[in-house]
Amino acid sequence: MVSKQIPKFLAPWCLSLEKSAGVIATRIHQGTRQYLLMRYPHGHWEFPRGHMEEGETEVETARRETLEETGISDLSIVDGFRATFSFWYKARGGELRKRKKNSDCIYIHKIVIFYLAEMNVSEVTLSHEHQDFAWLTYKKAHKRLTYDNGRHVLEQARDHYEK
Repeated sequence: MVSKQIPKFLAPWCLSLEKSAGVIATRIHQGTRQYLLMRYPHGHWEFPRGHMEEGETEVETARRETLEETGISDLSIVDGFRATFSFWYKARGGELRKRKKNSDCIYIHKIVIFYLAEMNVSEVTLSHEHQDFAWLTYKKAHKRLTYDNGRHVLEQARDHYEK
């Protein structure tokens, strides 16, 4: 995981700055654009994404995470689209225990970058990180997304296509 911990010597009572990347995966099905959403074990729905690894670019991370989480490697990144959001949280549960054990910070500021990707597939192979997936129209995807951040980047993706 690529991160910067400030100040590290105070771990676990410090701040970790972390970056994730993913895709807003789309396909055309029966003449209608659909968006791929993933359901996580805690029940929330969002786009495939994950932590950047050392030496990776944002696009490399987005492609790797999409493959790991969906089994899809055949995707085309759409030129001219890059959306970001950030959020803060405090680690809890298993993540909290792991971070304390590794002397990592338990307060996290995460920056998430999304690229728009087009796919010609419908089959998804779920990873252990997910419980379900759905290809949905814009309106249904907007309603199903759990967090406002996800809805906002979906709106940006729609606007990009409507230019």
